[in-house]
Amino acid sequence: SGSLPQDLDTYLSLRHLHLDHNFFNGTIPDSLPAAGSDRLKQLTLDHNELDGDFPGDWAYSWHLST
Repeated sequence: SGSLPQDLDTYLSLRHLHLDHNFFNGTIPDSLPAAGSDRLKQLTLDHNELDGDFPGDWAYSWHLST
């Protein structure tokens, strides 16, 4: 529980980021698009209490599914 870490941009070599089932709350931090740079292939955020939009136009550069 709690909010998502604000320093996700320090993990630039991430390929898979699984943050599901943690009951995180709040918004998605602006640092998330930088996490993994172009390497990030999979991101899971389900079963959390997040609200708001994806930062910037980052969501439009992904093939997102729910």
